Amino acid sequence: GVLHDFSKYDDLGYMYQIVGQHNLDPDLLSYGSEILHGPVCAVIMKEKYGITDEEVLAAIHYHTTGRAQMTKTEKLV
Repeated sequence: GVLHDFSKYDDLGYMYQIVGQHNLDPDLLSYGSEILHGPVCAVIMKEKYGITDEEVLAAIHYHTTGRAQMTKTEKLV
């Protein structure tokens, strides 16, 4: 449960770099850290910490925005 906010207070410039380097939706760049930290954190958890469970990564990614047909795990986070 703690992982989903791991990047919440990262530098905004750093978050923008992650968005650009990892082909995340460029529309994310028009939002602040309140929205960005979810998708950015999912990238960091996968690349830096070796999290490979796609459902966990999706839950982290979408916890700030939600999406259609979210899994139970995504809804819980």
